[in-house]
Amino acid sequence: MNTFFLDALQQYGYPVLWLIVFFAAVGLPISGSLLLFASGAFAALGDFDIFILFPVALSAAVMGDTLSYFIGRRVGISLVSWLERRKRFRFVTPESLEKGRVYFRRRAALAIFLSRFLVVALGGPVNLVAGLELYPYPRFLLWDISGQILSVIISLGLGYIFAQSWEEVAGVFGAASSLILALLVVILLSVMLVRKLRQRKYARQAAIDKVAENSQLLLPAPSEANTPHQLVVLAEEKITHQLSATSEENAPQQLPAVAEENMPRHLPESTRENALQQLSQSIEANVLLPLTETIEENVLLPLTETTRKLHSDSSFISD
Repeated sequence: MNTFFLDALQQYGYPVLWLIVFFAAVGLPISGSLLLFASGAFAALGDFDIFILFPVALSAAVMGDTLSYFIGRRVGISLVSWLERRKRFRFVTPESLEKGRVYFRRRAALAIFLSRFLVVALGGPVNLVAGLELYPYPRFLLWDISGQILSVIISLGLGYIFAQSWEEVAGVFGAASSLILALLVVILLSVMLVRKLRQRKYARQAAIDKVAENSQLLLPAPSEANTPHQLVVLAEEKITHQLSATSEENAPQQLPAVAEENMPRHLPESTRENALQQLSQSIEANVLLPLTETIEENVLLPLTETTRKLHSDSSFISD
């Protein structure tokens, strides 16, 4: 196809150049840059006038960009609405389209300018999206003309300077443009992947926080014995009352069961075991030992003295 266009360019001259550049700017799969390189080389050989090529190529490119802009402005909204209604396109959702629109609005001027000469393959899609988003046409025209001036100067200039090897120079320029496009795609996909991983991380953390919050609601308030020490203080009175009605022999055996009965059921196992251990030690030190000393002092010692006295009296009578 390139050979056909080159033959037509040499045979018909400026009108063919204008039409090819125009339709390439509209978005057809035609290499307008290749024809500009060739035109610059032909101008160096005397077939064209470089000062006529410049306005011809620039006007064709701007007119083609303008047409594709208004095509997007005219049919773009209907096309997007149709895509939103089609359930088969899983990746085309109202949310993704809205994110794309916001992203384009922020960088529309830069995208229009760079797609004229640096990433030429994106020129047509950028024009359509600009029209779809109702980007102000005067601003679009400003950035479009600025970028196309650079594009025409670069293509015609390199073709003119490297007239003998313009095809190799055009190939290098096209490869560089493709490499830049690939890098942009990689960067975009990397950013999307990082954002997706962050969203999953935040969603997982939010779920963990919610579970922790719901679990916290099941625990007592700080004033209702959240620590083992507070549990000991609150439960000691209840257990003391129950153990006071228990005989000295059965109190140590019943202490673990009584402590377990008075411990809140919803506490974590580690907190519960710690509280039970402290509670048992506290009850043993503050209840059982004093109770044992009291019984020994008030019951056992008097009983022993009485027994000794009776034994002494009986021995005296027998004598």
